[in-house]
Amino acid sequence: MKIQRDELLKKLRMCKPGVELNAVSLDGMDCFIFKKNRLYTYNGYVSVSVPIDYPFECVVSADEFLKIVNAFKGKEIDIEEKDSTLVLSSGKASASIKFMSESIYKQILVVTPQEPTWLPIPDGFMDALGRCNISNMEQGASDKVDGIFIEKGGVFSTDRVVVNYAKLYDHMDRLWLTNKVVKELLKFDLVDGYVLQDSWAIFKCGDVMFSCRKYMDDLYPIDTLKQVIAAQQTNGMSGVLPLEFKEAVDNCLIFGKEKEGHIFINLEFQNDGVRVFSDTQKGSYSEFVPCVVEDWNHFTLTIEGRRLKQALKQKHGEMSFYIGYTNGEPNSFIIHEGEWTELFFVLKE
Repeated sequence: MKIQRDELLKKLRMCKPGVELNAVSLDGMDCFIFKKNRLYTYNGYVSVSVPIDYPFECVVSADEFLKIVNAFKGKEIDIEEKDSTLVLSSGKASASIKFMSESIYKQILVVTPQEPTWLPIPDGFMDALGRCNISNMEQGASDKVDGIFIEKGGVFSTDRVVVNYAKLYDHMDRLWLTNKVVKELLKFDLVDGYVLQDSWAIFKCGDVMFSCRKYMDDLYPIDTLKQVIAAQQTNGMSGVLPLEFKEAVDNCLIFGKEKEGHIFINLEFQNDGVRVFSDTQKGSYSEFVPCVVEDWNHFTLTIEGRRLKQALKQKHGEMSFYIGYTNGEPNSFIIHEGEWTELFFVLKE
C-alpha cells in the first residue's frame, strides 16, 4: 500500500507524547501500535491515539520507525506486511522493521474508551489553561502544587510565589493535571470534549484522543489557595498597565535577583506611574513607566519577574493591576484581564 509520507509523519508526531523517551515507564512501551483503524501510543502515564486508514495491523518500535520515515525523501512510502515484519520502500531506499509484542495493546484498551460519552469543554477553557500554566515552575520547589487544578467553575495554579485563577462559566469536574500534560494539551488547536474514567482523564482533541493519569486531587491545597485569594483586600491602590510596562519588565530581568529558582524585580509605585528596577552585584536597571494610578500610596514591592513577563506576553487587551493588602499592609501585586487573575506575592527579606 502506498502512503503519503507527510500524512504519516503528521500522525506519528501527534502521538509522540505517548512515547517520549524520558516518559516511558516500562520496557516495550516505546512503540507505535497500528490497530483497528487507529494509531496508538502509551507510556504508562499518557496515551494518544489518532484515526488511520491503513490495511496493516502491527506494533513496531517508535524510535526506529519514526527515524525510518524521516529518512525517506520521497512523497510516498510503499508499506506491506511480510513474515512478522513491516517492509517499507520509497524511491531507491528500503527498510524493514520487526513486529513487537501486542501485549501493550490490552493496557491501552483500559485507558482508551471505544465509545466515550463526551462531556463538553467550557468556553474559554483553553485560554484559561494557557493563562494559568506556569511554564517556568521549578519542579524541585513546587512538586506538591505542580500543574493545573480544575474545580467546578475555576482553573487554579500556583508555584508558591504566584497564584493564578481563571473563571469558567460552565461546570467542569474536579481534576488535577501535571505541567507536562498541560503543555501537551496546549499544543492542540481544539479540545472539544472530555471524560473521567477511574484514574484517567481522556480529552477529545478533534480526531485525536489524549488520555492522561490524574493526580490525586484530594492532595491539592485548593482550600488554602481560595483562602489566600479571599484574604487579599483590593479596595486600595489600582491602575491600568500600558504596553510599555512589558518591555520595562523584560529589560529589568537582565539584572533580576535570583533566589530559590525564581528571579525577582522591584516595582516602585509613584503618583504618576511605576518605576521598574533591579539592583544586584552584576549591575542595575531602572525604567519609569507612566500610567494612571488610583488611590496612590508610595511604596516598593519585590515580586517574581520571570512569571510576570510570561503573563504580560499573553496580554490580549487592557490589563488592570491592584495591590493586595493583608492587615493593612501591601502583600501582593495583582494583575487582571477578562476572567483571569494572577496574584504575585511580595518577597519578604
